[in-house]
Amino acid sequence: MLLMTTSLPRWGRAGCCILAVSVAMPAFAQSNTPASGADNLATPDIRGSASGDSPVDPLVTTPASVQETDSTAQEQEAKAPSITREPEAGVVDDTAPRNIGTPPGPYPVEGQGWGPKTGRNFYMIRYAEDWSYLADPKAEDVPLRNLKYIPLGTGDGAYLTLNGYERIRYVYSSRPYMDEARSRDRHEIQTRTMFGADAHLNENFRVYAEIGNMETFGRNQEAHIGVHEDNLNLQQLFAEARFPVAGGGKAGVMIGRQQFYDGSRVILSTREGPNVPLSMNGVRLWSQWDKFRFSAFALYGSEDDTSVLGDGVDTDVSLSGVNTSFVVANGDVAGQDSQVFFDPFFFHYLDKDHTIGLVSGRDRRETYGARLWGHVGRFQFDWSAIQQDGDFAGRPVDAYTISAEQSLALASGRDAPRIGLHAEIASGGGYYTQTGPIHSFNPINGANILFTEINTLTGINLAKLGPNITFNPVKNVNIFAEAGFYWRRDENEPLYRTSFEPYAGTENVKGKEAMQIYRARMRWTINQNVSVVQQVEYVAAGKVLDRAGFKDEIYAATELHLRF
Repeated sequence: MLLMTTSLPRWGRAGCCILAVSVAMPAFAQSNTPASGADNLATPDIRGSASGDSPVDPLVTTPASVQETDSTAQEQEAKAPSITREPEAGVVDDTAPRNIGTPPGPYPVEGQGWGPKTGRNFYMIRYAEDWSYLADPKAEDVPLRNLKYIPLGTGDGAYLTLNGYERIRYVYSSRPYMDEARSRDRHEIQTRTMFGADAHLNENFRVYAEIGNMETFGRNQEAHIGVHEDNLNLQQLFAEARFPVAGGGKAGVMIGRQQFYDGSRVILSTREGPNVPLSMNGVRLWSQWDKFRFSAFALYGSEDDTSVLGDGVDTDVSLSGVNTSFVVANGDVAGQDSQVFFDPFFFHYLDKDHTIGLVSGRDRRETYGARLWGHVGRFQFDWSAIQQDGDFAGRPVDAYTISAEQSLALASGRDAPRIGLHAEIASGGGYYTQTGPIHSFNPINGANILFTEINTLTGINLAKLGPNITFNPVKNVNIFAEAGFYWRRDENEPLYRTSFEPYAGTENVKGKEAMQIYRARMRWTINQNVSVVQQVEYVAAGKVLDRAGFKDEIYAATELHLRF
């Protein structure tokens, strides 16, 4: 508490204002009961190539806004569960009540690819929010309504929306990196302050801008590098034009710096665990019809720089490709309310100067696969199969990963407890040899909450089996718990952290048992503007890590999320 008090000035006036406003909001907000979710965090890749996803709510790829035209539509929305896996910290389940905002296209909103919800009409990616319904003076009131819909007076559909977000996180680690040489306890405070403005010049054209300030301080803290700290960051700045297309569809083009969350989280995320989120630069084209949609994109990375507005475009790292989605089921299946999507995709990833293990040089990954996800009745699932070809430092690449998350509700209703099982396999081999093919999978920008809350593991040379349970002990409180068991695939290849940094020496010891991770996450949703997340994780070193000199670690984090 003393550390937080003496460090308050470092949050800046903006963060304190968000804190005061958000805490006061419950007095003005109408009651609602968002469903469960929780925030995850993972310490980042130094170059930003691997990422954790935490500070928002569920780990579901959910939509922008949903159109509610009558009470029947709202009842149907309430009955259909979201495609949740283990919930992310700070993020909420998509079963929360909807406003009457209009989704950008006709495809089922759950599958439009705008990222997870964090509240009734709040999204992890703030540009996905639609507050245009507030133009109707009879619309349901919301806190700070005058900031969510500001008429520009230049015609129909012209308005400005402002948003803000503050995340305050306290982190404790008993043995950072499980390394005896760094065995000092870590006590760290991280703050993320963000402001955004969404200017709609008419119904089909808008400009979105977002800035952020991220700070890290404490005892035995992380290095002050660009994924942990940024004095002032231009997080997003893009223009979007929307237009109708043949067949009753809708399309849009987004040009500029933007967050991108359209695809399997095995390889895509916005790096929500680290203090500085991941943004990319370029163009994205999306198009939707009733039963089919696709998006095509060509994006460069962003430099991780701690200086004021120093985050330039990183032309050494690029990601391009196509993601498609088909509606397999949307309604009754064998008497069960169901919604199922099938998403084939192809991504081209290039890092002109990449180093992992003993391999250094140009890393080109042609990544293609498919994702089948959704729910049939009480059964939810998210399955991905991905193959990687290409070349790394002149050596051919032949790698793959398979991800399977599934859970079953034990009763009806959105608050019913769920039991689940998460299984992952990621190929490995080649990073510690001088010749031959590369078999190690590259997770690119994958969401590391699949494995851990911290910088412990990533999807390279790895197998996981993790039974889990999710339940709501009391109203507005959600708990997720998992016992994760991990093995390495290739005994001649080390284990890798989220940052792609190898556990030094594990390539020289025999065995496949890597570790066990026992974790729990509690999320208390005070209202849609304020939530508190508590995370606890015990990492038990398996035979491989123990033989290489690594020891157990206890990790805990407390997070306060404030948004308007």
